[in-house]
Amino acid sequence: MNLKELIAFLGTFTVCFFCVSTTTAKVQEKSYAISITALRSLLDVEDKLIENLGDYVAKLKDDHNVVQQAISFLRAKHHLMNDDYEKYLGNPLNAFALIRRLHTDWNKWASFIYREESDAQIKIAEHMRNQLPTAKDLRDASLAITTLQTYYNLKPSDLSAGLIAGHSDPNIRLAAMDCFALGKFAKANRMSDIAEDWLNTALAVYDNAHQKLYEMFAFNLSSIKTYLGELLIQRNKIDDGLLNSTRDPLSLETPSQEQYYGKIVSIKKACRAPFIRPIHLHCRYNTTTTPFLRIAPLKMEELSSDPYIVMFHDVVYQSEIVQILSKASGLLPSLVGDNQNSPQRSSQDLSYPSDEINATVRIHKRLTDMSGLSMIGSDDLSLVHYGIGGHYHLHWDFQNVTTEYMSENGDRIATVLFFLGDVDQGGATIFPRLNLTITPEKGSAVLWYNIKNDGEVDTRMFHAACPVIVGSKYVLTKWITERAQMFNLPCHRIV
Repeated sequence: MNLKELIAFLGTFTVCFFCVSTTTAKVQEKSYAISITALRSLLDVEDKLIENLGDYVAKLKDDHNVVQQAISFLRAKHHLMNDDYEKYLGNPLNAFALIRRLHTDWNKWASFIYREESDAQIKIAEHMRNQLPTAKDLRDASLAITTLQTYYNLKPSDLSAGLIAGHSDPNIRLAAMDCFALGKFAKANRMSDIAEDWLNTALAVYDNAHQKLYEMFAFNLSSIKTYLGELLIQRNKIDDGLLNSTRDPLSLETPSQEQYYGKIVSIKKACRAPFIRPIHLHCRYNTTTTPFLRIAPLKMEELSSDPYIVMFHDVVYQSEIVQILSKASGLLPSLVGDNQNSPQRSSQDLSYPSDEINATVRIHKRLTDMSGLSMIGSDDLSLVHYGIGGHYHLHWDFQNVTTEYMSENGDRIATVLFFLGDVDQGGATIFPRLNLTITPEKGSAVLWYNIKNDGEVDTRMFHAACPVIVGSKYVLTKWITERAQMFNLPCHRIV
């Protein structure tokens, strides 16, 4: 939108606002004149209109920043090309990147301009569309790169940094979208080793600072991880694949799927299994985790010693359950991955800050008594409701990704799952790799660790929430992050 259009918009906006205000004043003139309450409502209206206009301007600024970022990047590329275009285009990496940009990115820019309703720019973009590279051009360029890799044993990590057969140019770089496109091409053409290397390289060079720009191209970190996860599973690298894939594990088709799930006990069989308490482990009163437990010990039952899983009994009280469930009307459909709806999970949830109500304040303090861990920086408590058929397929609680939140607080070192009610039928929590099925017991809680002492994720903690057959299942979940545990856990001894 140019300056003239913006002025016209503001003029129309002001006139509309004036008309609304004037009309309202004519109808309720006396009320506004004699009532402070009525005038206060007009201030609320104006606040919302100002906020709406501010949001519009902020959106324009965001779009401007995205376009300016792209222009700077492209001009830098063209500056290098104009110095010696034969040398520049003689490099296969530059040739590929140019073809990919013109075939893929510029069509996206046309859509971006169209969204901004600029007729002149639309006509130019449409006119230029016929001059852009075709899908065949992109395939040919991709084939050229993968052929060079095959003949000269070139590594994607080197190629993405501009290093070709020992010759390096610091001005040549392949972006994450370039690497991703090569990974997709290699995967589609059954070059599994090459595809895996390119997708891993795409993850390595992915720059969160360009997130806004990536979004315009419908590209994000999950795009790479989904392709990589499915490729790894197809290559029988099951654990690594499931760590990356955002799809329901049971929906992934792989030659080893039947054999793999046969080894760890199928999820359906585990959901049907009764809760069998281990006879070689112990029940006891925990009096040692914190000094407070010397006068108010907790009932603790060991369910597994390696990995360590315990159940606490009578650790949530009826009055607390009533208070927590009184907020259940605010439950929303649960999301997975990048805040997406998914058939992998059928439930509703609601976040509870630690100081939201008296019950959560007390439970938050009790969590330290149960675990001996600090709650500083950890996720809020999450109330989750599973109705009839409600479930959460096999997953891990650790995130194993790099985000701003993770950089500050660390990964989810431990999980505590409070059961706020009994379930008539179904609704068990299962750990197939441990052959462990836990039936919900009102007032109890289960604690387990997602990360080992050496800082590596514990893939044995693969678990699921089985579908509810009869009744409802309410749980309160707490994910405890690792950064605040520096002085609470012993350092791992390296032998």
